[in-house]
Amino acid sequence: REHRAMFVALEQAIIEERTVQFRYNKTNGDTRVRSVVEPYKLINQKGIWYLAAWDDGKLKSFAISRVAALLVDETTFVPRQHVNEELANSDGIWLGSERHRVLIQVSSQVAAYFRRRNLLPNQMIEKETVGGGILVSTTVVHSDEVLPIIRYWIPHVRIVEPLQYQQLLVQGLTDYLKQTA
Repeated sequence: REHRAMFVALEQAIIEERTVQFRYNKTNGDTRVRSVVEPYKLINQKGIWYLAAWDDGKLKSFAISRVAALLVDETTFVPRQHVNEELANSDGIWLGSERHRVLIQVSSQVAAYFRRRNLLPNQMIEKETVGGGILVSTTVVHSDEVLPIIRYWIPHVRIVEPLQYQQLLVQGLTDYLKQTA
């Protein structure tokens, strides 16, 4: 409810192509004032609303719940074509021009779930493997886009490439087990 007025103001700023300013409370407790931000789109990701906006030379996403003191400026901006294209091609809130491919081996025991609907952002089934498994690819900006999903499906999935993502996954699990031992 408290965010409704902000949501309406952001929608209007997007429609009218007006820049905005706000205070952003980061997860680490740091607060930063963002000024001359170009709002492009409101995105709902798993029940949480985000603002996709051009800020400080890059496309970023801001959690609406962390935005305070919103001001809609009188200044208008000309939408950047590449930003609209990136938003049209993105499945979520992880925004950035440097996307890279992740290849995941999925066992036959859970392959049907990955066939039924996209469980990963930008998911593509690459090929069927012997025994009923599948190879699935995704394109991501950051490892956090895919690692939590992979952890959920362990032991039925494995990251084939890039190798450093599989290593990050194993290291995270090893650290967890050390803490609980």
